Amino acid sequence: MKMPLKAMGAIALSALTVACSTNQNSATATLFEQCQSTTNPVVGETSISGLTYIGSAIADAPFDSSAAEIVSYDNCTDKLYVVNAQSKQVDVLTFDAAGKPTQQAFIDLQSAANAAEIEIGAANSVATYNGLIAVAIENANKQENGLIALYRSSDLSLLTTYPAGALPDMVSFSPDGRYIASANEGEPSKDYKIDPQGSITLIDLR
Repeated sequence: MKMPLKAMGAIALSALTVACSTNQNSATATLFEQCQSTTNPVVGETSISGLTYIGSAIADAPFDSSAAEIVSYDNCTDKLYVVNAQSKQVDVLTFDAAGKPTQQAFIDLQSAANAAEIEIGAANSVATYNGLIAVAIENANKQENGLIALYRSSDLSLLTTYPAGALPDMVSFSPDGRYIASANEGEPSKDYKIDPQGSITLIDLR
């Protein structure tokens, strides 16, 4: 990955401009109404003396790697969202009364590919915020631009997609939920004949 220091500011600004200029569908107007807490969280002091194993969930076979790469918890639906790069999907896990996780469903990323009109590769990262799920998805050609897909956690429906740089990863929401950011790795081809610039994509949801 080539990223000269003097070019870093321009690269990030370019990514920001592209992401914010994307036409958002009407569903994004209600993004911040997805999850409204009805009770205040309990705040108090506590101590942790150790960790206790509760249970685990195993991805469907066959797989050889990256079947549980990144995990994000959504407090609106009390579910875990797990990047399954091997299957090009995001697995959705629920908890039983004892807290043991079980795979309930998955997000098929092909809907995002169709909406963005690109051929996608694997999902690299997932993040949640108040009922929203952001997924960083690479292009089938890793040296081409990928995308950020935004889903609703209540029904796993696709809200919209945003363009990102080459090989987007480490997607995150800002603390107030207004922004989504991703680090675009800009991974070179194996022969280094194509070496895209690394960049940062910043999306303003307002």
